Amino acid sequence: MIRPASVTGVIRAVTVLLAAFGLAAGNAKADPVTFPPLTTPAPGATVDGCSGCLFDVEGTPAAATGQAIVSWSFFAVNTNPVTPVIFNSAGVVVGVGTTITPTATGLQTDLFGRTQGTSVLAPGDSVGFFYPGKGSIAVTVGSGVPVVGESGFGGLQAGTTQINTSSSVGNRTYSVSYTSNQVQLTTATAPAAGAISDTCQNCLFEYDPVTSQYNGTSLLSWNFFALNTDTVIPVIFNAEGEVIGFGEPDTPTSTGFQSFAYDPQGTTTDVLETGDYLGWYDIDGGPIAFTPTGGQGGTFAAFPSFSLGGNDVTTTAITDRDYSVGFVTSDVASVPEPGYTPIVALCLGCLLFFRSSVLSNRKQTS
Repeated sequence: MIRPASVTGVIRAVTVLLAAFGLAAGNAKADPVTFPPLTTPAPGATVDGCSGCLFDVEGTPAAATGQAIVSWSFFAVNTNPVTPVIFNSAGVVVGVGTTITPTATGLQTDLFGRTQGTSVLAPGDSVGFFYPGKGSIAVTVGSGVPVVGESGFGGLQAGTTQINTSSSVGNRTYSVSYTSNQVQLTTATAPAAGAISDTCQNCLFEYDPVTSQYNGTSLLSWNFFALNTDTVIPVIFNAEGEVIGFGEPDTPTSTGFQSFAYDPQGTTTDVLETGDYLGWYDIDGGPIAFTPTGGQGGTFAAFPSFSLGGNDVTTTAITDRDYSVGFVTSDVASVPEPGYTPIVALCLGCLLFFRSSVLSNRKQTS
């Protein structure tokens, strides 16, 4: 029996929709990405006993490339401090987080809290940690994969400190895990009670990372909650921390929410790339409200006089600060991947129409 054309069309439509359903399921975003899986310490787990030791324990998965390390977790055996670290493929330290002193033994979860370099992952990067004193993270020796480790480091310097990638401390399973994510550049949120603002003059701040979802977009405007009317300048940094773009000086008209267009000055840029950072330059102090707890941290530098150019970089860590600042880019909001419910509903609708068509055809031929 030959199917009526209308029935054949419905079947094709259902097939296409089911294929789309499968495609949507296959292309679902891996966001955030947690790696490696956090393992509970096995019986007999121990702890590293060396001081000034640097460990490279896990390569970053492809799904995490272009994202930023936002947090990490580990099982602590004691309360010795430990610092999360990002390495490039040559073993050079490219990112340093905030040193954490466990409050007790057991599971610890903390923000990465960048203090040097970057938190954005590039292809070939790996993650690990540094012990300024003796170790604190539980480790099972003789299991897992070979781990790169080296001792004798008195501290870390992003871009300079390098671990010997050919060294190994044998097969080990550390009870540690890292989480990466896209960092949203959104409108500033109102500061919490007790917020304050910076008071230093001629200070350069590097704060928000540009993750891969904003690669190739342009900075259109920025906004913040002001506690005073000090003048401030928006700034773009490249992945090496160099100033590559800055806008015209913006002076709040009052306290509260402020929004200004970003107009690149001179030959500077407004185009963003993965690994860039966004920040600002305070001239007479600082208007932007911040809460001194709960933020990812950042870096800053104070200059004796006004200085804003390609040779200016930030040098000093600012930890925990949560600034009420936001940035708006030219990206068009991506169309959400179709949810399963509307697709299933469409398919069911098509099937009902198909059934109706078949019954109608039977009546006509009977």
